[in-house]
Amino acid sequence: NPSWSESNFYLDDDDTPYDSGWLVPGTYSVDELGVTGWDLTSVTKNGSAFTDATNFTLGAGETITLVYTNTQRGKIIVEKQTDPDGVADSFEFDPSWSGSNFFLTDGQQNDSGWLVPGTYTVSELVPTGWNLSSITGADSTSDSTATVILSPGETVTVVFNNQIGYLAYTPGFWKNHATGKHNAWQYTAFDKDTDLSDVFTIPAAYKIKNKWLGDYTLLGALSFQGGGDLSGAAQILLRAGVAALLNASFHELNPGLPYLGDLADDYDTPEEVIALVNAALASEDRGTMLTLADTLDDLNNATDYFDWRWPLP
Repeated sequence: NPSWSESNFYLDDDDTPYDSGWLVPGTYSVDELGVTGWDLTSVTKNGSAFTDATNFTLGAGETITLVYTNTQRGKIIVEKQTDPDGVADSFEFDPSWSGSNFFLTDGQQNDSGWLVPGTYTVSELVPTGWNLSSITGADSTSDSTATVILSPGETVTVVFNNQIGYLAYTPGFWKNHATGKHNAWQYTAFDKDTDLSDVFTIPAAYKIKNKWLGDYTLLGALSFQGGGDLSGAAQILLRAGVAALLNASFHELNPGLPYLGDLADDYDTPEEVIALVNAALASEDRGTMLTLADTLDDLNNATDYFDWRWPLP
């Protein structure tokens, strides 16, 4: 908006500079009209910083060059993805660029709007029953917080991926919930006093001192300590295997509850767990037994919450 003309002019980046033409010496002004998503970050007059950009004095025979530098703003898009897909649960986010939190369901996005370049954070308030499995697109992450270093003109999409907190319980849980009003075994098809040999096929060589492992009960197996030999590996496997067996049975008798075993073929029924454990025991190979024990432990530790009240919460 030049004072020496009734018509405005327009410039793009790297356009040929605008030339006013010959002007009589005097005082003139020119204003830049703002553009959405851009900030005027500096003005120079003949190479020096010029703070009074709207007024300047033109001397006789003088040529004044004004350079306007604009910096484009950026945007941060926050996206929610869940496993399983399509759940209706709402997830709350706390962005540093706003005084108000926002909420997203699976597949939804939030657009920050134009932001000046800089460092921003956005945190998910992870709801009970869900695990934040990953954050992608951020420059760095810490727990449930993503940090974005936003450059001029950049659009960054940060995706928060959540997985439902699957109900599965550790050997210690089943050991400590075998009797009384919090007896969890009643929700499975197995009795704590059943011998291991009535469920699993256990080679005769696997013993603790002189007692065959098959003569221990399912509950007793949950206290196995393991050891450095084949019998020790069998103990470690059976401790994890009994818990996996009970988890599979629990979910078989209580359908509809989320269970990590449902996502892993071959682990989601008692029969499948028994077959896998039997095969590993029969291998008489320590590595084979410990590998399966690790896999079953991953399933048994699939949740980080549980409120032991019945009916199930």
